[in-house]
Amino acid sequence: MVSGSKKKPGIAVVLGRVSTEDTDRVIETIEALDPAVSGETCEIVIADRLQDEITGRIRRDYPQVSLIDCPPGMTLCGTSCVALQSDKRTFELQFPSWTEKIRTDSEWVHDLRLFTD
Repeated sequence: MVSGSKKKPGIAVVLGRVSTEDTDRVIETIEALDPAVSGETCEIVIADRLQDEITGRIRRDYPQVSLIDCPPGMTLCGTSCVALQSDKRTFELQFPSWTEKIRTDSEWVHDLRLFTD
């Protein structure tokens, strides 16, 4: 499902594709965020380290999605950093409270420095 809306996106959603277990949810999210379904304009950026048949499906069936290829070993935090860096706008990052421990992990800090320097 692809909407022809050219209205400036009201929100942006960044997804990291690092696990084949979430494939159905990624496709469901893309379809649910279509303006014809949600009633809102939305920019979707997916940082993808899998580069598999689902990557091809996203490119073919959802051209409105910005898809960024990432190295296979990159962490989820790293893929998010790459996706955020791909856009020159300022983002307000919102994290669920359960991620507090994860965000202080040294791996997150390393990935963030790597992609913001």
